[in-house]
Amino acid sequence: MKKVLSLVLVIAMVLSSMSFAFAGTFEDIADTDYAKAIEALSALGVVSGYEDGTYRPEKTVTRAEMAKLLVEILGYGDLVSGSKSNFTDTQGHWADSWIALAAGKGIVIGTGDGKFTPDRTVSYDEAITMVVRALGYTDASNEIKNMTWPTNFKVKAAELGLTKDVSLSASGADRGGVAQLLYNALTAVLVTVNSDGDVVKSDDELISRIAERDDDYTVTADKVDVHNKNFAGELVDLAPYMFQNLKVYLNDDDQVVFVKDTNSLVIEGTIDEVDDLTVAVETATGTIKKVTFADYDVDAEDVFENGSVKESDIVLADLEDTETIKIVATDGLGTNKEDGKIQAGEVVGFVTTIQTEAIRLEQTYVAGKTKLDGLTLPEYEDKVDTANIKVTGDVDSLEDIEEDDIVVEFLSEDETVTTLVVTRNVVEGKVTRIDGSKYYISGTAYDLSDLSIVASFDLGDEGVFFLDHNDEIVDYDGSSVGPTNYAVVIGFEPGTITEKFNSTSIDDYPQIKLATQDDETVVFDVYVKLNSSGDVTGSAKLDGANMFSGTDLDDTDTLDAAIDQYSLIKYRLNADGKVNKIEVVNNSITYTNIDLDKTSNKLASDVVVFDATDNDYDVVDASALPTEFSAYAVRNTSGEIIVLVVEADELDSAAEVSYAYITKVNQSFNGSDEEIQTIVIYTDGAKKTVYTTEDDTVANGTKKVYGVKYDGEDIDEATAVPFASAVTASAMNARGAMVKVGANWYAMSEHATVIGVDMSDNTVNDLRDLYDIKAGVTLFQYYLNSDQEIDLIIIQE
Repeated sequence: MKKVLSLVLVIAMVLSSMSFAFAGTFEDIADTDYAKAIEALSALGVVSGYEDGTYRPEKTVTRAEMAKLLVEILGYGDLVSGSKSNFTDTQGHWADSWIALAAGKGIVIGTGDGKFTPDRTVSYDEAITMVVRALGYTDASNEIKNMTWPTNFKVKAAELGLTKDVSLSASGADRGGVAQLLYNALTAVLVTVNSDGDVVKSDDELISRIAERDDDYTVTADKVDVHNKNFAGELVDLAPYMFQNLKVYLNDDDQVVFVKDTNSLVIEGTIDEVDDLTVAVETATGTIKKVTFADYDVDAEDVFENGSVKESDIVLADLEDTETIKIVATDGLGTNKEDGKIQAGEVVGFVTTIQTEAIRLEQTYVAGKTKLDGLTLPEYEDKVDTANIKVTGDVDSLEDIEEDDIVVEFLSEDETVTTLVVTRNVVEGKVTRIDGSKYYISGTAYDLSDLSIVASFDLGDEGVFFLDHNDEIVDYDGSSVGPTNYAVVIGFEPGTITEKFNSTSIDDYPQIKLATQDDETVVFDVYVKLNSSGDVTGSAKLDGANMFSGTDLDDTDTLDAAIDQYSLIKYRLNADGKVNKIEVVNNSITYTNIDLDKTSNKLASDVVVFDATDNDYDVVDASALPTEFSAYAVRNTSGEIIVLVVEADELDSAAEVSYAYITKVNQSFNGSDEEIQTIVIYTDGAKKTVYTTEDDTVANGTKKVYGVKYDGEDIDEATAVPFASAVTASAMNARGAMVKVGANWYAMSEHATVIGVDMSDNTVNDLRDLYDIKAGVTLFQYYLNSDQEIDLIIIQE
């Protein structure tokens, strides 16, 4: 499947010719034109930022600062100690030693009258002249002396490419522009000028003065692994260069500080097509490049995916699912060696990125947790491995990701490295056209992300559409004309037709009986339209196809629907209140065990729970669920459970009774003018006023412990139980919601409540928590439900 080139190529493998240093060293350069230059010079130790983490690229540079930068980039920084200049206005100045050395090397000169004016802003003419001199050119060189200053030095700088991408300002040289100037000079060749004024070029580049060159440097997995002793990518992100043989510069610690060039053949871009043994890649310029392979199989060790070597082998066709790809090859095999083309057998590896998950964030990051709203965060030595988590896009840290952000995950197969691309791009409007897989919203075409939380859209759907970094739709808030409501099919009745005066009409519409997510049992007509001959000319859609069909209908014919009883569906009504669209979620529900203690069984905040008991499929509150039960679950793409159909009798048989403390009972009428009771109860960690279902549900007085059947709204049964014997805890884990009594540890249940009670009259003083219990000292009573979890603790006060 063809992928559209990403507008944000800042994922783990940035599709650019070279990458020099990790982005994000300085918080104020990300959106500037000089970011790459500043990062490279920072890695080389030439420039530095301020204590507040900024670089301030717009701040102008003084003549003294410029002199120091040139001394540092020439590798003379360790030689300045003790140096003193002859300028009258630099004595005692912080930069005097650097100015003295720079002047001694002929890089800088004074401003007249024996002065240097160190704190004056350096002009671009001066800065350019200083850089050209640092490369070895002098006023006496034949290439410079025949023109007047500053034209002579500016012309030479342009010839050397030093001023490329530098915005020359008449108001003075700023820190960003100077960084670009110095960056451009790094690969310029150092020269000397002989007595005849001729320029003699050396074999060394300027960068060789501060780093050691290695023209045969191969990037392997250990060199990109931050936890490996051979890790060499602290200053330059080497992950995009995996498998490549490079020309690099190293510091004294053998860390790569600068990537000059690659010796490998590299094709990079996005997959256009995989056809048999040929892989076609679309490059950033739109060119299609093809590579033909000898076989379909690709070894795991030859694929560096999402920042780590894969664990399982793949086939060529699997590459179609990647977002970005680099095919890395040598140019030294076969009869066509060193021809600049990738031949069969020359490929040494693939560097790929692939989306593994996309979510719309509901729960923000909590420090130390190994999950971000269900997304896996790499761990190292039982802690979150921040070194292997890259956050990019609209934010650059986990802490800055906010609710409703779209987060696309690129997680390595071994879960040791992840990149999270965060987007805050939304489009508001209506789906005005559908063309294949493209949805037109307010006139602009958008694709649906492969990992979209939304399955599809219907014409007329209107609202806010949440986009990822590829401008593809991931989620949606709004008014949908498609099926949105969940229901269980209770029954179905066919329709009938009547033929009168040689014309056929609908006598009774077919009907469907549904147990809806609003906890109502409703019978709806199903839309169908006949012509005068009895032919179906329109009907409700079932999974996108016409629900009914038939010709020459007469009064004995019926209209049938292919929906099984007790299937789970989503439905939509038309303006007349008839069902006109149905999507079958599951036509034959099968139940599996659900354990809510497992993180994989996270319930969405608006989960719908159908109870299959007696086949009436009542909707119950999620608080009525036991810890373990048998159910059918529907999940969103974040893995959260959004619908549960709980097997019959599961809610009644498991942990149906929880323990609570009742303090007040009043007789009342409900909305149906039925006599009931209003009670004050301590449960679910709170003091609540709720209703009973009968007028005598609570019959044994107040200020007592009751075993209750409670669905989060009403009390169905309440049985008073004796006060338990008082104990003390042998150990506590308040943070983990665990209490140890004797030799047994007990977890707090979902209804767990801790209260302090005055034992003289059983009056509740207030709500408490486990931090109020001191092991071995505090007396309390506790009550276990059938899952052996604590529902209620009464601290004696």
